[in-house]
Amino acid sequence: MSGIALYLRSSTLEGDKPNSIEEQRQLLREFFKEHKELWETQEGTKEQEIQDILGGGKKNIHTVDSEPLEAMKVINSMDSSDYDYIEYIDEECSGADFERLAWKQLIEDAKKKRIRIVLISDFRRMGLDTLEVGDYLEHIFPLLGLRLISIKNHYDSKSGSFSEKSEKEPHFLRKKETIEKREHSVREQWKAGKDTGGRPPFGYKKDTKNGDWKLDEEAAAYVRKIFDWAIEGYNSVQITYFLNELHIPTPSEYNKRTGKQKMSYNRKVPDSELLWDAGKVRNILSRYEYTGALVKGKRKQVAMHSSQTTKTSEEERILIKGTHEAIVSEQEFEQAKESVRLAKKPTYRRKREFALKGKLHCGTCRLALAYVENGNQAYLYCPHKAAAKSHAACSSETYPLSLLEEKILEEWKFQKPEVRDEEKDMQKEITKDIAFAMVDSIYVYNREKIEVNFSFAPACFLRKSMLQ
Repeated sequence: MSGIALYLRSSTLEGDKPNSIEEQRQLLREFFKEHKELWETQEGTKEQEIQDILGGGKKNIHTVDSEPLEAMKVINSMDSSDYDYIEYIDEECSGADFERLAWKQLIEDAKKKRIRIVLISDFRRMGLDTLEVGDYLEHIFPLLGLRLISIKNHYDSKSGSFSEKSEKEPHFLRKKETIEKREHSVREQWKAGKDTGGRPPFGYKKDTKNGDWKLDEEAAAYVRKIFDWAIEGYNSVQITYFLNELHIPTPSEYNKRTGKQKMSYNRKVPDSELLWDAGKVRNILSRYEYTGALVKGKRKQVAMHSSQTTKTSEEERILIKGTHEAIVSEQEFEQAKESVRLAKKPTYRRKREFALKGKLHCGTCRLALAYVENGNQAYLYCPHKAAAKSHAACSSETYPLSLLEEKILEEWKFQKPEVRDEEKDMQKEITKDIAFAMVDSIYVYNREKIEVNFSFAPACFLRKSMLQ
């Protein structure tokens, strides 16, 4: 059965009496008592039972506070069949972010459909970041099917509006309206065939007068050649080999050479090894813009002001044909696209975790080694060498993970710090875990030359690790 949640948060600041837990509790309970329509969510709950609860009884009131152990005791004893509302309390917790125990428990319970109405005294009890509060109100709560009532703001998300008692809308809603107007304006420009982005795709350049795309003859010839090879039946790996053998510059290398890319960045691979790979080839072969069409809105934000984005559906995108000169025809585009159809990315990838993740690098190019599993054995290799082949100076060897682990333990014997006598009995069992934890970086040049670097922590850290 779904119920009602009362969320309470007191500030870390002293003297916050108007917003104390007791003040909030009294306000929320009175509101709950006066609005009988909320009781309808509690199937089978009798009015007298609720009156008894609000009169001081604790029978059906459950509290989740910000003390982890207490919170666990409450959740473990919770029975969804005999409670009327739950109090989620973050006492003396900052509202600067949402990393609060009771708040996170509220969201988890909402995901499990334990609650469907949340009562708060005002929006500031949720959080002080108005943009994040807006994300919860506009995106997360609707997704979870939660109804939010903010008493002092006279707001009820069921109607999606503020009552006549409300003096003004919160800042985050006014901000959202401004963003929506701006996004609408941008989409109208797209529909008119105007690009509002930065650099156009490889093969085009912007007209300095009106911003329209026009052909960059040299780069367009490279793009045309890639499509020609694909139409002839060559796959992306074969095309990559042709491009590197002919020393055709990559898009980033070409843009830097022609002044289109003025900002430089810290690269580990030397300029002589900035090469094409299958991913770059597939990216070009999959861009419909080369048929002369403007395609916008390929990605969208997961939530307002979120840095995370997700792919949009074909229906959500804006596609306007004939906005600029085509490099290939639509028929040629479809023919070439067949060469990359079998190279689709999997919809799900298992997250690979191992103790040395992020610490293993190729000793030559300094890039992170790639990790693969073959049966019960795990291997690592240099991805740059795999892509660049003879153009890269790196070793083409593969390295069993067990080989690298043995090398670490061998080096650790000579560099491990002394431990207290009472901890020596544990040494055999924890040596491997401690050694791996103390690894700062490993540079693998080949199977014979492996460089292991340790970073030592204080002895108290080592003792804590041993006892865990």
